[in-house]
Amino acid sequence: MFARVRPVVLVLGLVLAASCGGSSTGGGVSPSSSAVVTVAPSSSAVATSVAQQLENPANPDGAAVTDADPFTVTVVNLPPPAGRPFRLGLVNTEGIPGLDFPEIRTVIQAAIAYVNQHGGFGGRPVELVTCVAAGSPESSQSCAQEVVGKGIELVLLGFDLFAPYPTYAAEGVPVIGVLPILPPDYQADALFVTGGNLTVTAAMAGVAVRHVGARTVAIISADDVGSNSTVASFTAALDAAGIAHVSIKGGANETDAGFQGLLRQADRQG
Repeated sequence: MFARVRPVVLVLGLVLAASCGGSSTGGGVSPSSSAVVTVAPSSSAVATSVAQQLENPANPDGAAVTDADPFTVTVVNLPPPAGRPFRLGLVNTEGIPGLDFPEIRTVIQAAIAYVNQHGGFGGRPVELVTCVAAGSPESSQSCAQEVVGKGIELVLLGFDLFAPYPTYAAEGVPVIGVLPILPPDYQADALFVTGGNLTVTAAMAGVAVRHVGARTVAIISADDVGSNSTVASFTAALDAAGIAHVSIKGGANETDAGFQGLLRQADRQG
């Protein structure tokens, strides 16, 4: 007789990487000066060290640091931008159950406000043109046409499942996205700030093997195009690792009771 092995349960939605924001210190650095800040990788007081060095720049002329310094951050305050505006497009999905990411737009707006307070892009102030997609190919196409029609020089894809890359390519507009989800994202002439689902799900399978020692994995996910693509990437990684798996489908928005039911179902099937 063999003892029953409980499955490892993983809950998958759309994998979204978050970026960390920083805050500016108020004093010490004149508008045209720069401070070289060195940060040790294992320091337990990184924030304090950075703040202290910004307040009292040890190297106001921006001289080179020694090779012994593991990391170097140069903080430069520039005069307000005064050149021709740089128009930047942003397409992001908001207000859709399971696909509501207004925080992406909020963070980008804050970043652009900061950039405009510190010299802009090469002395040019940045103007943000935003369009909210609705999680459908039609809305993504409509947003692409809208932002391109407003003379943007670069488009950022916050979260856009159905980005029409040919539309941007036809207008010569470069594309930078937050993360690739569906196969067209990996095939497009675009840059992404993360590796997206393929790399994350492969890492998850690696954790299941090396750190958990899992033999069976139960996957709980919503039943939509983005989640299904994530599950497909994950199950392929599990297959390569030789781990058995079962997939449990839930709704985009589950109650606590509904989620507990999905967990019980996963446990029974495992």
